[in-house]
Amino acid sequence: MLRKSSAALEYQFSNTHLTEYITRLREEYTLDKKIALIQAPQFLFDSFNVDIVKARGYYAYPPTGLQCLAESLSNRDLDIDIFDLNYTLLKRVINDETFNHHNWLELLEEYLDREVPSIVGVTSINVYRDIFEPGYPLTSILQCLKQRGNSIVLAGGPIATSEYQNYLMADLCHFVIESEGEYRVNFLLDHLFEVESPQFSVRGIHFKSNGEIKQTEGQQVPVELEKNLVDTYSLIPIEDYHNVGNLSPYSRMSGQERPYSVFLLNRGCRANCDFCGVPDFMGRGVRQSPVSEVLNEITYLVEQRGIKHFDVLDDDFLRYEKAVVELLQGIESLRLKHGVTWASNNGLIGASITEELMALMHQSGCVGFRIGVESGNPEMLKKMRKPGNLTTLRQAGVIMNKFPDVFTGANYIIGLFGTETFGEMMDTFRFSCELDLDW
Repeated sequence: MLRKSSAALEYQFSNTHLTEYITRLREEYTLDKKIALIQAPQFLFDSFNVDIVKARGYYAYPPTGLQCLAESLSNRDLDIDIFDLNYTLLKRVINDETFNHHNWLELLEEYLDREVPSIVGVTSINVYRDIFEPGYPLTSILQCLKQRGNSIVLAGGPIATSEYQNYLMADLCHFVIESEGEYRVNFLLDHLFEVESPQFSVRGIHFKSNGEIKQTEGQQVPVELEKNLVDTYSLIPIEDYHNVGNLSPYSRMSGQERPYSVFLLNRGCRANCDFCGVPDFMGRGVRQSPVSEVLNEITYLVEQRGIKHFDVLDDDFLRYEKAVVELLQGIESLRLKHGVTWASNNGLIGASITEELMALMHQSGCVGFRIGVESGNPEMLKKMRKPGNLTTLRQAGVIMNKFPDVFTGANYIIGLFGTETFGEMMDTFRFSCELDLDW
């Protein structure tokens, strides 16, 4: 539910620059109810390999972030559509021998010609590199939209958040939505469509007005997690995603012919690791979705859409043990009835793993997960601000190795900060051998 702030609090915020900018946009563009949300390709084209595509070796994650955004807009009288360009491109390459993947933007052009949206939102979960290199997916899409010039363009996600100044100064979009988008996009649409009783003001919407980059004024409010995404799955062919790609080695290990999807219990992470951007993007702390809502979504995907395997998207899935136990018990029931499996390629915090929890994970169909070890040197762990220490990581390794049916691995970082010595690197190597986990 989108909250309203008090009149006294709203009085502190002035968004005159936004109002003036939107007035000019309304004069230039014709607004209607059609909004397109586009997911960019999840790979880089300079290393694109058609044979790997046909072997379903590329990532084909569903557009969960766009689904969350669509759900937050569902109470508005809008015609919202999701166009997963990553899925569409992979499917076309697999099914059409004559298709030249260098012409991938033609797929976007065909979609835009058919749908003619007045507002387009674009996001990307690609590898982060020079955004102005030729062919960089998010930039190429924004350039295409700019050339067409008939839609108000919003860019969002981690790459756009980090590069908002560059994208705005290059006039490649009208707005960059920082970090979580649900409240910010609703606030922006209130102004674009001149809603009489708008949502509370939020900061974090960037735009360029009269040559200067501006940001909206308002509260910095973390999104409340209340609803599931069941209704938004009508916008994507989730049961077909496994036919064009994969989620991780775990989804391939589970079986390439098994339809897959994802779920999210928590947003954010309890840790504040120096190398991680999650706290900056999601905010500090962990917010939990109602377990019943997550289970309803998983059950729908299994029983109505034929999904057999799930990957956990959480950055801190094990934060609240009671909720995890309740969720895994529900998944265990689905495993017994439908043979469901799940994995966590994103990683779990090792300090939270107990033998009882590991047993439940195994019983509920977990085929594998990773933990973030990062270093075997205690001083490096302190510099990284990792939760836990070598003792808790050892304990986690012992527990994990008691369950050989679960393919477990550890993540390591070598050379962080540019100051790690060869001796500290060797500490990590020796510790990895001691843990005896895949890496």
